[in-house]
Amino acid sequence: MADSVKAVFTKLNNANFIAWKFRMQTLLEREEVWEVIEVPIPDEKNDSFAEWKKKDTKARNTIAMFVEDNQLRFIKKAESAKEMWDNLRCYHEKATIGNQALLLHQLCSTMMAEDADVEKHIEYVENIYEKMDNAGVDLSEMLRIILFLRTLPPSYSTFVTSVETCPQEDVTMESVLARLREESMKRECQPGVSCKEEKVLKVETKDRGSTSNSKASSVPNNGLVPRFISRGHTYRAVVGDTLVLPCEVENLGTLVLLWRRGSNVLTASQLMVTRDERIRLVNGYNLEISELEPQDAGDYVCQISDKVNKDQVHTVEILVPPSVRAIPPTGQVTARKGGAVTLECKASGNPVPSIYWTKRQSGTGKSAAKIGEGPVLSLERVERQQAGVYQCTADNSVGDPVTVDMRLDVLYPPDISVEKSWIHSGEGFEAQLECIVHADPQPTVSWNQNSFPLQPTDRRTMSSRGNRHTLTIRHVQQEDFGNYSCVADNSLGRSKKYMEVSGRPGPADFLSPPWSRSTDSFNLTWKVESYPPLQEVRLLYRKLMMNETFQQPGRWHDVILTPAPRPPSEPLTHVMAFTLRGLQHSSVYEAIVQAKNRYGWNEVSDIFQFYTQRISSDIHSEEMQVASSTSRSGSTSLHRNAPKSSVWRVVTLTLLPILPWVLSPLCALLHGGTLFDRSKLII
Repeated sequence: MADSVKAVFTKLNNANFIAWKFRMQTLLEREEVWEVIEVPIPDEKNDSFAEWKKKDTKARNTIAMFVEDNQLRFIKKAESAKEMWDNLRCYHEKATIGNQALLLHQLCSTMMAEDADVEKHIEYVENIYEKMDNAGVDLSEMLRIILFLRTLPPSYSTFVTSVETCPQEDVTMESVLARLREESMKRECQPGVSCKEEKVLKVETKDRGSTSNSKASSVPNNGLVPRFISRGHTYRAVVGDTLVLPCEVENLGTLVLLWRRGSNVLTASQLMVTRDERIRLVNGYNLEISELEPQDAGDYVCQISDKVNKDQVHTVEILVPPSVRAIPPTGQVTARKGGAVTLECKASGNPVPSIYWTKRQSGTGKSAAKIGEGPVLSLERVERQQAGVYQCTADNSVGDPVTVDMRLDVLYPPDISVEKSWIHSGEGFEAQLECIVHADPQPTVSWNQNSFPLQPTDRRTMSSRGNRHTLTIRHVQQEDFGNYSCVADNSLGRSKKYMEVSGRPGPADFLSPPWSRSTDSFNLTWKVESYPPLQEVRLLYRKLMMNETFQQPGRWHDVILTPAPRPPSEPLTHVMAFTLRGLQHSSVYEAIVQAKNRYGWNEVSDIFQFYTQRISSDIHSEEMQVASSTSRSGSTSLHRNAPKSSVWRVVTLTLLPILPWVLSPLCALLHGGTLFDRSKLII
């Protein structure tokens, strides 16, 4: 029996499952084993299991005999005929969206050749429809007719038009197929021409027929030609937004409108072919794409199935806000002082972002002006001050600019600075020595006194806060005076700064204003800081002698003062005053002060300049002489008739208020900056 069936029973392959399934079911029913496919598998303990097992074995053998070798992979591991049947159905009748889209695309891309067999074409299309039914594609009969008519070649345009002009209620798939078969027979056997001659005639008139038929196909809707109302356009949209592509057509009639992207069909009429849930039709045939992604860029084609109208193409460009990342991803870069370093970041977006670099200001957190452009920032001969956070900013005018931080660590040996190199203190009081240390790697800081290392004691503590390191000495004693050093070490080197703790008085600071209210006297006031009482104070002053050709300092005058006892409320600051008398009017003087306590003399003070008042009668007399000389001889006679000494005195008195700024640098160079020896001060 099996041999008699083989002659007409084609084995299962990837293209004939619909027909094979029908024939196989018929065969299994005739063999009286179809029930093993339909009923559940009985329990092994059931009496009917042995009979089921016998029928199942026969059904399995029958199915295996009628499949091609490439189908064996679906059934060879099956343990029952039912499992074999289900496996084949699952593969050939997939109900997934992907399979549905594939079948619909296969149908939309089908086109019968001009000389093809109509019956074979009908069978091929019906096979696709049956596969779509099994895959769960719900197509109305009218849409099936429209899609089928679209598969016919241009020579059938008259036939297609005749179908489209019929009342919709009279058009069915059976009637269309019957009319198509009748049309095919007419073409094969025209009146007065044999069928063989007709075939030759079809070959001869093929080219001419295509031209006339194309004209006929352009008027499928009662003479109304479909046309696009909307126009193709280039759209620019930001990623994440929603975009609507218009496709408005008039006189569409029963023609099918397709949306394509490349070779992929997105929609056919109102049917969604794509499985992308972001795409849908709105307000007719307008295509809406939501939550735009970068890969959505490209050309979208709206197409009418008449094959006459040109496709309408929309070009979509997706604008992507900038994104930026550091290289390396950690954002940490290390360099040694004096070396070179490169900071790099990568940016992406559409349009391509521009990149620039800034450095975040320490303390404020704000970024300074641009210090570079492009993805790479190169720094040569790096200094420790260049360490910190650098920001790479990417901007393409789509959304806000974005930044990524990169931290540059500069490795360098210790760098020490001190705010005071001379610290004044007294026995029983406290002394604080501070040094500010910058280093990377972190340094080890120690303190020395007279080159000997110091250790913490009950009177001596060492502390640090950030970069500031402090040595505090409480209840200072005689042996605590001397030279100290702040020493910092790390793996790259060592640094040292010196400071002195002393009981000698601090330098004197003058408190008097520089201009005197008297013509022949000046009240000098100054302060000196000293923990022990002052034993002696020396005041030295002299006149600066100037005329029209030169200036020369005069002889120092030495005044020895004995300080008065200071009040208990002021244990540190000594304020003293002394009035200098017998001074010359309209003159410039200089003064210095030096103080002594039981630890010795302090550093001499900075030079202080002061000025005595001028006599008003002398000024009036000189001004009258200059005015008289000017009135007699004109403006040019000032240099010819006025006495040179008078002119010089007027100029000197006029410039007297600014003399401190003019003379101070010169006097400081000549007489400042060194301790005065008593024998040399008195000239």
